Amino acid sequence: MSQLISVIIPVYNSQKTIIKSLESITNQLGSYNFEIIIINDGSTDASEDLINNFISENQSLLIKYYYKKNGGVSSSRNIGLKNAQGEFIAFLDSDDAWEESKIKTQLTIFAENSEVDFLATNMDGVNLNRFFFLKIKRLQKISPKLLLYKNFFKTPTVIFKSEIIKKVGYFNEDMNYAEDLEYFLRIISGYNCFLYNKSLVNSITGKYSYGESGLSAALWKIQLGEQKSIKKGLELKFINIFEFIFISSFSFLKYIRRFFITKMR
Repeated sequence: MSQLISVIIPVYNSQKTIIKSLESITNQLGSYNFEIIIINDGSTDASEDLINNFISENQSLLIKYYYKKNGGVSSSRNIGLKNAQGEFIAFLDSDDAWEESKIKTQLTIFAENSEVDFLATNMDGVNLNRFFFLKIKRLQKISPKLLLYKNFFKTPTVIFKSEIIKKVGYFNEDMNYAEDLEYFLRIISGYNCFLYNKSLVNSITGKYSYGESGLSAALWKIQLGEQKSIKKGLELKFINIFEFIFISSFSFLKYIRRFFITKMR
């Protein structure tokens, strides 16, 4: 029997996209055992009805559904992590969809590279060539310091060994902006984290990665969350105080750039 993969999907008012997200799991190439964990974070639209219909129409699938009072994406993902039984954990957002080769590609990489504990991919057609002076390889190991400059790990692309949860724990529920970066920094402090430099996930709505909708719209709050994550990097001794000042300044310049790009759209 193939390994169980727990897919954690937070949902908030996603009636226009949630079915496409779920179908992108069922449309994966190959035969896999999925445990789909859906956490409805207090939606007020028709999301719950659509989810219940999907569950009724797919009774052969292992689906766990939880409804909770609205409390943010961190608490939603933590419910998923605490109830996951799989050997691998994958995240998917309710407005994103996996390409059909995503899981096959990632599990092949795990099987062929025993040092890989955590694996992300690109999304929305992005393929990286360089980051500053670093040439990005097809399978690129990401260092803690590099992750502080740029979050290469887009949450809906990530899959990792579930044993990581026992040591790292859960998302910081006091954070709903850049909470993923803070969590990935804790993971990378003790595990080998890689980027597969190819796009295998797409936004269903075609939204920009920031400055348009959902959590990504609150640019300043994202900046504050990123700054908190950079401070976490200092606490974990990934960087010294001088590097902290430099990376914080670099982060603020990125915020300024995003602010003006958003205003010009």
